[in-house]
Amino acid sequence: MLLLSLTVTAYATDDSREFFFELTVDGSNEKKVQPGDIITVVFTLYRSDSDESYDMYAMQNEIRYDSEFFKLVEGSAMLSDGISTTDIGLRDSFREFYMNFVSLSGGETWKAERLVGSFQLEVIGTSGVSKITNQDYLVSTVDGKDSFAATAQDVTIILSTDCKVSFQTNGGSEVAAK
Repeated sequence: MLLLSLTVTAYATDDSREFFFELTVDGSNEKKVQPGDIITVVFTLYRSDSDESYDMYAMQNEIRYDSEFFKLVEGSAMLSDGISTTDIGLRDSFREFYMNFVSLSGGETWKAERLVGSFQLEVIGTSGVSKITNQDYLVSTVDGKDSFAATAQDVTIILSTDCKVSFQTNGGSEVAAK
């Protein structure tokens, strides 16, 4: 009876884990860009309830972006060990850069903060604002029947078409830059 009680208590503690899925570009969740810029999207997973390492069994994140605003830079993914990726086209103009991990050996020890991976997008939009978002993100429990509580931070990309115009007067009257 005591062994059963200890097992239930350990499992209940395991279920109390919480995670934070963070996307950033240049260390921020907001970035101003120009058409043609290449941005690097970084995905970091944090255990938000503790600073302790833990056993990771399975994790996924579908990072959604607008294919009319961004184009994936092929071969740009840099990943932690064991992370698999797929770029998935959706029915609308969106795509998802899917990152996942599955342990086939009973779990792998991860630190409380883990840089999961990064990839690059080329800005092909000509105006507006676009978000890069976490979709269907989860960290699986040991049995794979449930997932731990998780929150996420998305990235906002602002396409700036501001430009500075200067005039070369070739000896004429000087004109201030605008």
